[in-house]
Amino acid sequence: MEKTGASAADVVRAFLISANIFGARELWSAIEALDNKVPAETQLAAYGEINAIMKRSVTWLLRFGDKNLPIKAGVERFAAPLEKLAKGIDSVLSVTAQEKITANIAQMEGLGLPKALARQIAVLRELASACDIVQIALRNKADIMAVARQYFMVGESVGFDWLRSRATALKTENSWQARVKGAILDDLYRHQAVLAATLLQSKKKAAGLPDSLNEQAEQIMGEIRHQGVVRLEMLVLVAQRLGQLADIAT
Repeated sequence: MEKTGASAADVVRAFLISANIFGARELWSAIEALDNKVPAETQLAAYGEINAIMKRSVTWLLRFGDKNLPIKAGVERFAAPLEKLAKGIDSVLSVTAQEKITANIAQMEGLGLPKALARQIAVLRELASACDIVQIALRNKADIMAVARQYFMVGESVGFDWLRSRATALKTENSWQARVKGAILDDLYRHQAVLAATLLQSKKKAAGLPDSLNEQAEQIMGEIRHQGVVRLEMLVLVAQRLGQLADIAT
C-alpha cells in the first residue's frame, strides 16, 4: 500500500488476518445470498461498510502490527478479544454512540437487510479502532472491555469522535487531499489510543484526563467547534496539536 510502503506480501498477510478476525468472508457470503432479494444498491452499501473496516484494519496492521506475525498467530491474537468486544459493544459505548448504532441498524433494515446482518454491519462502524483496543489490552494484560470503555470515553470527552465525523464528511478535490484526509483519520485514531493507554496505566484512570491536559484539549477543540465550516487545513492543525497533547500525556 502506498501510504505504508509495505510489500505486496505484507499487504496480503494483513488482508488475510483482517478478513479472518472480522469474519469478512461470512459477511460477504451473507450479503451475496441476498441476490435478487434486495436491491443491488443495498448490497453495495453493505459491501462498502465491510471494505471500510477492512481497509482500516489492514492499514493498522501494516503500520503498527508485528511485521513478522504469521497469519495464524495474528488471527489467534486478535480474533477472540475482538469477538468479545463486538458482542459487548453496547456496554462500553456512550449513549450517543449506542443511538447511532440503533439508527444505523434501522437504516440497514430499511434498505432490506435482515436484522441480524444489519446489526453486524452497523457494529462494524464502531470497531474501526478494535485493533488499537486489543493491542492496549494485551500489552497491559487488561480486560478488553475495560480498555474499550476507557478508549471510547477518551474519544467522546476529548472530541476525537466529533473530529472524525467532520473529517469523514469532507469532500476532497484531488488525490493529494484524499491522502491528507486519510492521514488525519489515522492520526486521530492513534492519538486517541495513546491517550487511552496512558490513562489506563495511570492510578487516576477513572477520573479521565488530568485537569491540565483536559483544559488544553478543551481549548484546542473549542477553537474548531466554533467554526462555521470545518476545512481540511483546520483538521491538519488540530490533529497535530492533539498529537502533541498525547505526547505530553505519556
